[in-house]
Amino acid sequence: MARGWLRIVVVTLVLALAFGTVASGQSPDRRVRELILLTRPQAVDPREFETARFVAPEFEKLGVKVTVRVMPWEQMADYVWYSRDKWDMTMWQMVGRPERSDPDEFAMNLFHSSTAVNGYNFVGYQNGTYNNIAEAQRIKTDLKTRQQLVREAQKIIARDVPYVFLVFPESAYAYNNTIWDAKTVVEQTGLGIKNFWTFDQARPLGNQRDMILNTNDPLQAINPLFISGAADSWVTELIWDRLFRVGPDGLPKPWAAEKADWVDSVTLDVTLRRGMKWHDGRPVTADDVIFSYTAPLGDEVPMYKPFVRNIEKIEKRSDTVIRFVLREPYAPFLIASLSKLNIIPKHIWEPVLADLARKPENAESYQEATPIGSGPFKFVQWKKS
Repeated sequence: MARGWLRIVVVTLVLALAFGTVASGQSPDRRVRELILLTRPQAVDPREFETARFVAPEFEKLGVKVTVRVMPWEQMADYVWYSRDKWDMTMWQMVGRPERSDPDEFAMNLFHSSTAVNGYNFVGYQNGTYNNIAEAQRIKTDLKTRQQLVREAQKIIARDVPYVFLVFPESAYAYNNTIWDAKTVVEQTGLGIKNFWTFDQARPLGNQRDMILNTNDPLQAINPLFISGAADSWVTELIWDRLFRVGPDGLPKPWAAEKADWVDSVTLDVTLRRGMKWHDGRPVTADDVIFSYTAPLGDEVPMYKPFVRNIEKIEKRSDTVIRFVLREPYAPFLIASLSKLNIIPKHIWEPVLADLARKPENAESYQEATPIGSGPFKFVQWKKS
């Protein structure tokens, strides 16, 4: 038995409105309307559903009527993400991801105002002082200085309460040790045993070689340019490679990169592993890597833009060496960028993104008929129920 973590939260976008609703002498037409609290179905996540039912009556004690509205996960995720000005409150969960072992994933991506329009700051939190601290922690390579800044950022979030953190449940994962060699099942910090290293390294003890995984949530997408749920991530991490991967110990390890050498505080030379091929048989090149890191700079890949914004330029030094030049020192670069972005084939995605540039949609809504990556597993089929 292994245990991973997730955090279930209530996002309080309009909570501040509630506290003036029962003031004496207030005109009836100034009363706050009924609020809607979104949650997934009970069958999908009983803890989240029941927590929503407990929360709603507490609002009524303040004089605010709250109705719990159930939505399937794929509908709820799209509604919360793409209709930010339409919903009141939602239950939400932060699932374990390897790159979340670095605090920058939370400090910048979750609460910095630059990600409020189409990034992970979908609650629209705005605080200039917080922004400055979140930006400062990124460029401090001294560990103690950076820790102090991250803790200052935490204090501001605790004071301003853009999220109300309700519970921190443990998720228990089990596997059949008569089918899989226990010595090859990997426990990863923050994830438990459902992680890339287990999927890649688990060794069967007999003839059964298929690993069957379960999830309560339906897949939203198999898309290397879209960050969605935990189950989606299991698939995308296996189909597409990354220059680095976060190891079981929470530290970055070369993966598609053979090595990476810091030339100075803002210049990193990455050597691409030789012999890599896309699943369609074509070689993985330095041009593919450069394309993968420049594509998010446009408007077609908004989810990944925060992770490349600090890159000043990328140079092809040879067939296998790519130089990243940063705008300023960036402490979490190996985890927050090189371990975050999927390497995608330029010959497939360049025309796709060029076409999307002329349309209102972006890459998040695009689904390949046959996803092509260079990872340890190839896509076979996706049976949609």
